[in-house]
Amino acid sequence: MSEVRTKKGRNFKEVIEEEKNKGKTFKKIMKILTGIDASLVYGGTFLFFFIVLDVLLYYLFVPVVFVWAGILVGTALVSSLLASRLTNALKKNQWKFKSA
Repeated sequence: MSEVRTKKGRNFKEVIEEEKNKGKTFKKIMKILTGIDASLVYGGTFLFFFIVLDVLLYYLFVPVVFVWAGILVGTALVSSLLASRLTNALKKNQWKFKSA
């Protein structure tokens, strides 16, 4: 109700300009992200998740060499899945921000 009252006293041009500018920063960020090659996005997110998970698991378990090798393979699989899902989600939304 208070939103209606504040808009009621303002000029229509001000309201329209304000509505147009909403989400402009998000659109700029998404336009930059969707402009990046998908293989770079995939590689970057894979490496990020891989390194974070490996460091975390190493310090949690301090494993022997063979267990550490298994952990590396497991985290590579998890990182690959997460990176591919993020890349696919970004590709699906790409059309929204290409012309923005």
